[in-house]
Amino acid sequence: MTFKNLAALGKIDLELSQLRYNLSSSTEVLASKNLKTQISAMQRQLDLINTAVADIESNESDLEERQNKVSLRIGSLENEAKENNSLSYRDQESVLAELTSLQHQLEQLEEEELRWLEEEEELLAKRSIMLEELKILDNDANSLAQIIAGQQTDIKRHIEELETERSGILHQLSQDIADVYQNLHKRYSDSCIAVLDGGKCSGCHLKLSASEIEMCKRDVDTINYCEQCGRILLVG
Repeated sequence: MTFKNLAALGKIDLELSQLRYNLSSSTEVLASKNLKTQISAMQRQLDLINTAVADIESNESDLEERQNKVSLRIGSLENEAKENNSLSYRDQESVLAELTSLQHQLEQLEEEELRWLEEEEELLAKRSIMLEELKILDNDANSLAQIIAGQQTDIKRHIEELETERSGILHQLSQDIADVYQNLHKRYSDSCIAVLDGGKCSGCHLKLSASEIEMCKRDVDTINYCEQCGRILLVG
């Protein structure tokens, strides 16, 4: 009965290990993590775009203010030239030179404004596309989250059932064997029970010596351990 219980415990612990792995590393969980990574990367790109758009809007506001100042100055000089016919030739030349310079400045500001508008338009178009892509990713992530929630509810329920069964089997063992098993179990991520199969330990897959194999087969009422990995070794 002891060896049968130990074999059952090994099988349960192996299944528990796989179930716990599935909680954090199932296909759906890994796909969800990948989606979250994509969403985070896209959010960072959107933040950069939003910052760039805000900078452009600020530049456009400053540009508009400069255009207004230049336009007002042009209007002021033109009115001065019309209303004051007594300007000397030198003053007329000075006004004309300033008007020419201001007109050139205004053209440059308008060209600069056009460049900002084109850049802003490209960024807004890119942002629009990314927002649509982000919406799709969010929907996929939400769908996966629902699937994972259902799967994990089932997995956790199964884990609870197996842990209850495991506890019952442990109580059937003598205290010293149960303690040995529990201490060994802490060392392994899967199961501390191995089977002698074809002269090899099923835990570490290393071949045992002829004397070890003979001892395991002879001492069928004694708990044997793999000298390589330390697992409890049962004869298959």
